[in-house]
Amino acid sequence: MREQADVVETEFGRRISEMSDALQKMTHNNRETLKAIADNENKIDMLRASIRAKEAPLKVSQTRLNDRRARPGIESCHDPTQD
Repeated sequence: MREQADVVETEFGRRISEMSDALQKMTHNNRETLKAIADNENKIDMLRASIRAKEAPLKVSQTRLNDRRARPGIESCHDPTQD
């Protein structure tokens, strides 16, 4: 009976050790995943800010091209800038 109890305790100890190792690995993977998500969110925010910074110059150039196309009293010119 004592031998069986010792075997069970040994196996329990081994299983507890395996479970704690698995928990540590999963915790580490969770931290790494959350860090990667945060990094990607920061990159997305930077890209959105970069796009917003380029919107104003783009609007100016589009307005100038549209004004060039619709010049009253002057025939429309087709040059590389307009095309």
